[in-house]
Amino acid sequence: MRPNWLALAILACISSPATAGPPLITESDGFRLYCNSSDGCGPEDAMRQQGDQALAEMEEIKAWLSDLDFPDSDTLEHSEETDQEFLRVDPQPAAGRCGKNATACFRIDLLDNARIYLPQENLGDILYDPSTLAHEYLHSRQPPQKARGANWLREGVATAVGTAWGERNGLSDGVYPPVYYMTLDRSFFEVADPGYGNWAYLLDIGQQMGSRDRVQYLADDVFMKAAERYDSAPDAMTPLYDAGKVGGNTFDKRFPRFVARFNNMETTGSADSTYQYYGEIEEETVAFDGTDRADHVDIEGEANIYAAEPRHLKLEIGGEGADKAPKDRLLMADIEIVDGDALSDLALVSEHAMGETQHRKSYMVDGSNPPEELGLSRVVYAPSSMAGEDTDPSAFRLRVRVTPIEFAPPVCFQAGQPSSLSPVGFDPDRTDNWRLETDNGTVDGLSLTPAHAGEMEVRVVIDSPVTRQTGSLAPKKPATTEVSLGTYDVADDDCMIRMTAGPAVITYTTKGSYSEYLAPTGDAIYWAPMDLAVYHNGWQDVPPMARQMMVGRMATQIPATGYVAPGEDEAQGVFLSRMPHAYSKRFAWAAVREAFDIDGASPPKRRAADCPDGGTGCTMTTLSMDGHAVPIFFDAQRRPVRVTLNGENVDFEYGTWQIRRPPGW
Repeated sequence: MRPNWLALAILACISSPATAGPPLITESDGFRLYCNSSDGCGPEDAMRQQGDQALAEMEEIKAWLSDLDFPDSDTLEHSEETDQEFLRVDPQPAAGRCGKNATACFRIDLLDNARIYLPQENLGDILYDPSTLAHEYLHSRQPPQKARGANWLREGVATAVGTAWGERNGLSDGVYPPVYYMTLDRSFFEVADPGYGNWAYLLDIGQQMGSRDRVQYLADDVFMKAAERYDSAPDAMTPLYDAGKVGGNTFDKRFPRFVARFNNMETTGSADSTYQYYGEIEEETVAFDGTDRADHVDIEGEANIYAAEPRHLKLEIGGEGADKAPKDRLLMADIEIVDGDALSDLALVSEHAMGETQHRKSYMVDGSNPPEELGLSRVVYAPSSMAGEDTDPSAFRLRVRVTPIEFAPPVCFQAGQPSSLSPVGFDPDRTDNWRLETDNGTVDGLSLTPAHAGEMEVRVVIDSPVTRQTGSLAPKKPATTEVSLGTYDVADDDCMIRMTAGPAVITYTTKGSYSEYLAPTGDAIYWAPMDLAVYHNGWQDVPPMARQMMVGRMATQIPATGYVAPGEDEAQGVFLSRMPHAYSKRFAWAAVREAFDIDGASPPKRRAADCPDGGTGCTMTTLSMDGHAVPIFFDAQRRPVRVTLNGENVDFEYGTWQIRRPPGW
């Protein structure tokens, strides 16, 4: 078809600011502002006042961009004589010139005239929020967009720069509530508004880099010339994987942490995005029968590449174990990605936090008063390197697992001396939503130091997994629940343990760390870690060589029970000097819960029982040892008070007694 030269000539005349059509409103050193109508744009004085304000802002923006090393451009229509660049106030409705919901726009017409239009109806808003001017002016310094190209990055850069200018003028970053849809569950290059929704990530990278005003790094051609450099939307992910261009904050490393900030489930009511930061959020209820046994629930799903797939995890704990004390209903809840097509490229985010590992986040849970939910989890698919353009979503299996756990107290607490609770069934470093508290002394992690003798209550304070709140992206202070772990006796200056087996009475003291083996006759042998003493109608003289030989030989004699592993005393070679301590640890509930009971159950079943010494709060279980029943009674601190071996009772007591101390000990 032959070109219509007359029509083109007419268009050229209409497009040229040199014609009499578009009247000049005002000008500055670097800019001219025209009315895009020969009929004018209203009262001249008022329009000139607004125009002067707009051009003063433009002069500052131009100087700022130059100072940040953004490239100059002669794309925008300008005067060849003065080099002033032109902007146009357009009296027609914004939707007609710039599109639906647009405040202003940069357009290139059929004759390649590049223009910035400021709809007159929006001029007040533009002057209040000058980020629009910076956004559109930056477009004039970028190569124009092209069909099916890298336009999302082009728009993201312009929006980030515009937002940064707004921040310099005291405005917000527009992240909450979001100015643009941030559909984090769609591939990063396929957001609802092409590119606008990625401005926050680009600002985040700039902040991590320490880039000036969070955007100076975007002046690089890999960002500014995206429309020329990259042939497709996925291809424009390239600079986000270039460690040298993003200060080491490559997409695979930074995006999961970026997603963690957007722990929010507020809705928008929009057809493009149900939620402010996610298109859809599926709710999953993970239900368990109770707190007596380990169990898990698997959730299947798939995550888009360069995106985060959200799951809102509701929690239900049934009635099994409801008759037990709260301290016996503690659980560890693990949320873990256990399988996936691209497992090594998947990462777990829960509420505002990354997991303790790439794939797992753990929470302590009070099974007697569980939270209603385990929070908002996101499976993030951020490959370690650029993926192919047609990469499919990655299927994944998310497992929610609960495991009964306990805190085992030490054999004895002593005033002024640190003693530690032992974690049973869990690694204390796997989660940080709990802490110990006491009414007597100080706490450092699992270690407690009582301030005085008497009693000490120990509690575990458990934070809810939920840090999400309405009205803000900032984490809220989580709700807490407290569980009493028990009230324990605190010795004054000695933690002593007495073990009675038939006629023999063996008493261990921490003062010198030795044990007295007392016979009914009053005779006794005293064992220290590297020494011994004998009492028979007085202290006996044991030759040094004989003493060393006996200590060396006996230190290696570690009795075995056949079903409970040797403990710390045996490992350190001090079993004889601490036998009551060693056996009280061996037969404590924390140790035997890994064994099997007479019915083959593990952990062994434990039930309430009368205390052999007439006390209160006892429980008992019956272990299986080589097919023989071995009953064990525990006190309220879950220390053994009686163990029956081959029909003989071995009794344990905890307190203070007077025993002899060998000379020089």
